[in-house]
Amino acid sequence: FGLEPFTNAKAKQIAGMPDALALDHPELFSAVDLAYRQQVYGQLKQAARVVTLSEHARERLLHHTELRLEQIAVVPLGAEPQKQLSVNTNANEPPEPLPQPSPVNEGGSQTEYLLNYHPLPARYVFYPANFWPHKRHDLLFRIMSRLWQEQPDSHLVMTGGRSEADRRGLQVLATRYGCPPERIHDLGYVDDAQLTLIYRKAEALVFVSQYEGFGMPLLEAMQQGCPVICAPLAAIPEVVGEAGIIVNSEDAEDWVKAILTVLPEQRDKLIAAGRERAAQFTWAKTRDGWREVIAEAGLDCGGASVQSKNESTEIAGHIQPLLTQISQHAASMGRSRWRQMAGLPLVMLLQMRVLELARQYRRTAG
Repeated sequence: FGLEPFTNAKAKQIAGMPDALALDHPELFSAVDLAYRQQVYGQLKQAARVVTLSEHARERLLHHTELRLEQIAVVPLGAEPQKQLSVNTNANEPPEPLPQPSPVNEGGSQTEYLLNYHPLPARYVFYPANFWPHKRHDLLFRIMSRLWQEQPDSHLVMTGGRSEADRRGLQVLATRYGCPPERIHDLGYVDDAQLTLIYRKAEALVFVSQYEGFGMPLLEAMQQGCPVICAPLAAIPEVVGEAGIIVNSEDAEDWVKAILTVLPEQRDKLIAAGRERAAQFTWAKTRDGWREVIAEAGLDCGGASVQSKNESTEIAGHIQPLLTQISQHAASMGRSRWRQMAGLPLVMLLQMRVLELARQYRRTAG
């Protein structure tokens, strides 16, 4: 939720809003944070267009705000191109280590969460999520507590930005439900190569979240051949379609049944269906969606127009400001996964504009 309140009401603006979480569940936020978010939601009506990630998010924004249906565009995110990694999937061979991790997690803690390699266990389920109430880690630990009674060699691997308070909260849940600490692997923030490896070796993504404006881990898992087990809540069904195991229950027993009974029977089918489903979400479609929104709003995605294609010096003069914009946008995204995903389409459009101008420059410069 990185949108700043509008400061120039006269300028045409396009706003990106991932979901309506703070409007649907205000109880999850502090008074200060909620007031800020409500201010931003209230100002969305000033935008020429509002881009969100799912039909569910659009419906909830329409429900809570003064936005009009035609004002909101749905532009889903895309899956990264397949990374070529050699992954050992033979459970009889020694566990494969993760690549060397980054030394500090994204949650702001200065604790080095991994000093060397962290071997992946031979059998584990995976849940990548920050420690927020709607991510339902309480349900996750209840599921794992019950799963370990039936399958004691299973492990739980988690990732996500972690503060020290988050780590203590996870420890409290593990103690409350009698979860063996040696079978819990909380890796904090991991880079893309590590994340890809974790998905590919996992038995399943156990996605217990109750609210998503999109649900990027679902898409990532399906693309990497990791079966998905999830709840049919918020925007999750829009991403998964029929390519996952749906558990419409808060009873841990139902989730364990999905892991132990349904998953083995449907694993190959789920992997194939997941990859087919993930292929429908591409960054090219995301880019084209943003291009259409920008055009409909009457804005120039490049931020500059070329008055005379015959004057190479004029064309060259437009390129440097665009390069500066790209650099600024890339810097503002930082290491936040949401900011990276939300900002990537705009960066791609700016890059395309630079390439277009460069081609014009070559033609006019002879």
